[in-house]
Amino acid sequence: MPLAHILSNGGGPDLELLIAAFGAGVLGVIFFLQKAVKPQVSVILLLVAVALGITAFSVGDSGSSANPPAPDVTLVFVTPKDGDTVPAGEDIEVTVDVQGGVLVTDSNSTVEGGGHLHIFVDDINVSMPSSATSEIELERGVHTVSVEFVSPDHHAFSPKIVEEIEVTAE
Repeated sequence: MPLAHILSNGGGPDLELLIAAFGAGVLGVIFFLQKAVKPQVSVILLLVAVALGITAFSVGDSGSSANPPAPDVTLVFVTPKDGDTVPAGEDIEVTVDVQGGVLVTDSNSTVEGGGHLHIFVDDINVSMPSSATSEIELERGVHTVSVEFVSPDHHAFSPKIVEEIEVTAE
């Protein structure tokens, strides 16, 4: 599970394990550099740090290995529209009408039909708003802007709920 997803879940055992892994790693390096203890202690601390880090990512993904079933949600771009020309190098407002879904801010929300948006420009995630309006900046050229409605904990629904448009930035 990506680090952003672990951190966005507001803590829990996965975040605690990452903190412990970081601490063990730092201690291992400090002890090794200062030669305060036998080198074996530093090696053991570094191995513990790696093990804790791996475990943190495993625990962080334990909520569900399968994508949740898609609610009956439709996305419609309000601004910009497909084929629009927008200013390059300036903030442009992206507004999406989420029909049948509820935008939530809490990653642990259990609201039925709840989720938030992931906005992509040319398949690169540029924003993860929990509101219907966000700002993005585009370089000159033709771009595909897509928006995906995802579960509160960042999992894509199955099937994905995605809408995309093409805009030209000049």
